[in-house]
Amino acid sequence: MAKYRHRLPQLDGRLFLTDGGIETSLIVYQGHDMSPFAAAHLLDEEGGQIVLRRYFQAQADIAHEHGVGLVLECATWRASGNWGVRLGYDGGGLGEMSRAAVRMLANVRDALETDTSPVAISGCMAPPTDTAMTTDHAYAYYRRQAELYASTEADLVTAVAMSDVGEAVGMVRAAVESDVPVVVAFSLGKDGRLPNGMPLAEAIEQVDDATDGATAYFMIDCAHPVHFTERLEPAPWMMRVRGVRSSASTRACTRQGNPCSFSDADPIALAADLAALVARFPWLNVLGGRCGTDDRHVAAICRSCLPTIRPAA
Repeated sequence: MAKYRHRLPQLDGRLFLTDGGIETSLIVYQGHDMSPFAAAHLLDEEGGQIVLRRYFQAQADIAHEHGVGLVLECATWRASGNWGVRLGYDGGGLGEMSRAAVRMLANVRDALETDTSPVAISGCMAPPTDTAMTTDHAYAYYRRQAELYASTEADLVTAVAMSDVGEAVGMVRAAVESDVPVVVAFSLGKDGRLPNGMPLAEAIEQVDDATDGATAYFMIDCAHPVHFTERLEPAPWMMRVRGVRSSASTRACTRQGNPCSFSDADPIALAADLAALVARFPWLNVLGGRCGTDDRHVAAICRSCLPTIRPAA
């Protein structure tokens, strides 16, 4: 049974960390082979599960040490129908992979969660390989994933690296029908816009208008703060943005191929950029990394941003 599905703890305003960039962390910093840039297949190997548990344990240890919350994202970014073929899995195999991912995170939570460090489990909604989908196509594509996560201990589902409004709307509708909270994380380019050129403000407003505001909150994903900071403003749409998962590199990311960069960017500098952002928008309380980041970056983000964030009364 899901623990926080009907009251997500990160909505109370305290600091919640996410993990870093799992694929780049395990490939570059730890030397694991995960072609095609997919951590999901590790769930199907005993040794791979040990690797994943250690990775998530490191993130949980940081949250526990600092007394902050944690959102753990299932390692299932490539566990979708399209990518599954390349990984050698059919629909049944992908479903069991996703269930195994949730069970692993539930075990991490059972071992480390405290009253001051609640742990929410997020089912990663795995995108297809193509760049855009109609709303109806997205609804059909994501419905099975949403139903699967709704049957597990996942507290919410998150659409990571989302790049298109139509796809986001269809995915949100699928999650709503499955009665599971949903988060949309939009990927941004160097210009601080979606890959199709749409401003983030317009994308959020369109998704909310089409779904009656059903999204629990939005996040900025797969972008460095230098890409989008100047695009943000204290407006109603910005109040819907609660989190940032920042890339370590200032190069742009795509969800179709390899990561934007394997460069070992300075954790302290990235954390300072995010702390400055939180100082402007103090409701940003779900923070972590993407490409090029690992537990060092997450720890630095925690230390820099914790003094700035104050939970709602």
